[in-house]
Amino acid sequence: MDSQASPYYPPRARWYSSLWRLWYPVKRRLYLDRLPTIGRHEVGRSLLGLVLPGWALLWSPKPRLGVILGLAYYVAVPVFVIWRGYPVSNIALMLMITIHAGSVLRIERSSALWKRCLSSLMVFLVLGGLIYQPLVNQMELRWFVALRVGNHVVKIRTGLKPGEIRRGDWIAYRIFGLGSGHGHEVPLWVIGGCTLGRVMAVAGDEVAFRPDRVWVNGDSLPRSASMPTNGTVQVEQGCWFVWPEMTINNEGNVDSEIIAQTMMRLAKVAETNYVGMAYQRWFWRKQVLP
Repeated sequence: MDSQASPYYPPRARWYSSLWRLWYPVKRRLYLDRLPTIGRHEVGRSLLGLVLPGWALLWSPKPRLGVILGLAYYVAVPVFVIWRGYPVSNIALMLMITIHAGSVLRIERSSALWKRCLSSLMVFLVLGGLIYQPLVNQMELRWFVALRVGNHVVKIRTGLKPGEIRRGDWIAYRIFGLGSGHGHEVPLWVIGGCTLGRVMAVAGDEVAFRPDRVWVNGDSLPRSASMPTNGTVQVEQGCWFVWPEMTINNEGNVDSEIIAQTMMRLAKVAETNYVGMAYQRWFWRKQVLP
């Protein structure tokens, strides 16, 4: 007998065939079986391109391009989130918007080159301004924001209520610039911005400064640069005591006592200036804190 398989018998089922049985009810429940029909129409294809970036090209004359772009889009999403704050995250975001714009845009090949370029640019700007920028804003408002500290980036958890902050937590907060010239109270300049610091004391705590240590409600803490050597501070309600982590450039030979007084003013952080709390770990790596 001929050892070759007979064409009258169907091929044996593959090992993954049972997985398709689980897929069929999900496909019917989500109405995914209608996608091929919808994808044949121009309006339906544009809607699919808006909802499924890259994958909508599966119903185009080049379905392999849809697979490649769809995979590239969903690889770019975690790259954008994990490495937020680094240049590679911005590149991933640009790639996502570009693939999304290519999925939505439908241009006839007979159109002039300048029309195709202008249409692509307009779709790119609309998607970036109306979809991606609001999503990024919500992400930074409710989930996390990337803060550059020195030569590295720290992810800050936003959306956490100020009342949940405890002693020892690292928080990000805003510092408003202050300073003046000759004849004013503070003859130095402080550059405003967002910084990161460790909460030494919360509302109601007493901070006592000594030449060798700092005491918070009787607990001993190490001193930081430019701290006063004596005195006691009572932390007010709605505030934290966070000694500023900043670089001091004393080119004008400002008196150390004036620097200590200015730092003391900055150390009283109001809850209204609070941004968020630093994550201890971001995905698989431990964050580097000052």
